[in-house]
Amino acid sequence: MEFSRLSFWKRLGWGLLALALFVGTALGLFWVNKHYVHMTNVLLLTMLADIVFFILMAWLFKWRRIRMGWHVKVDLFQILKLLVFSALAALIWEIFMNFFITGEPRNQEVLLREAGKHSFWLFAVFAVGIAPVVEEFLFRGILFNAFPRKWPTVALFGSSALFGLFHGPESINTFFLYAGLGVIFGTVYKETRSLFFSVLAHGACNAMALAALFLR
Repeated sequence: MEFSRLSFWKRLGWGLLALALFVGTALGLFWVNKHYVHMTNVLLLTMLADIVFFILMAWLFKWRRIRMGWHVKVDLFQILKLLVFSALAALIWEIFMNFFITGEPRNQEVLLREAGKHSFWLFAVFAVGIAPVVEEFLFRGILFNAFPRKWPTVALFGSSALFGLFHGPESINTFFLYAGLGVIFGTVYKETRSLFFSVLAHGACNAMALAALFLR
């Protein structure tokens, strides 16, 4: 069955489970690393936590025979909307970074520092490939649909607020930056009902932000 067709309480339960697994996987891996493995590459650990979470959720969904909306229906209008929303997200990023935020957001600063120590291309794979897939799966695929179906606007802004909080904002401006990006990606999902397009928009935005960062 399609996830969005489940009852509200089942969708809410899956949403809470996904959040618990997401946080628990990251904390568990970092705890194991601290006490037993002693890996110094935080970026690689973050990538591993995302991948483990995604595999666990995919296995649970397959076990319960639940499908997510990854369908692809490509037409010129959809592509144009995707390009516009991706460019808008990148523009919001640049405006906030240039006028409202001093320095890099804390989570990005840590990952960039790790990328400088180890591999910029590893960071690029994470930012453009892995993070968009995992974050869209969690925040749009699961948490957006965890809200009552008759309140799509609440679902859009509620899941976007969680997206903003997830990125560990150190200021209200940083929160609004990430929450605003969440609204953009959430709108893409809301209009297309496909995670494929919101992942593309998220990945394209990250790629443009990464290119601007690289060219500074």
